[in-house]
Amino acid sequence: NAPPLLPDVLRPPSLARLTEKKDRKELLLQGEKRVSAVMVLYFRENHLHRSRYAIYTGKRLGGAVARNRIKRLFREVLYRKKKLLRVYDFVIVPLAGVQEMDGQTASMQIERVFVECGILAG
Repeated sequence: NAPPLLPDVLRPPSLARLTEKKDRKELLLQGEKRVSAVMVLYFRENHLHRSRYAIYTGKRLGGAVARNRIKRLFREVLYRKKKLLRVYDFVIVPLAGVQEMDGQTASMQIERVFVECGILAG
């Protein structure tokens, strides 16, 4: 016996990876862009019932351990604030400055950018 599903209006938005290459490419070319000290954020509204994201980390950010740490940091912020996210597609490109920040400072910077862009309900 599965519990009854909530109507879409009451169900909190889910968060998924933006897996399709064509969707990511289209977002990079046609979406809005915001540059901050910690990342470049490409975003646009979608008409699905969930937000989708991708995180690009290039080798200029360091070795695999450093890049994975950065991705974990960004995913942690996203999942912690999942219920406050509006329904958007976004691609995050972390910048080198995020490596020198401690986790709490980086989280605050990331959240601030999302609020400024209107992706995160402030």
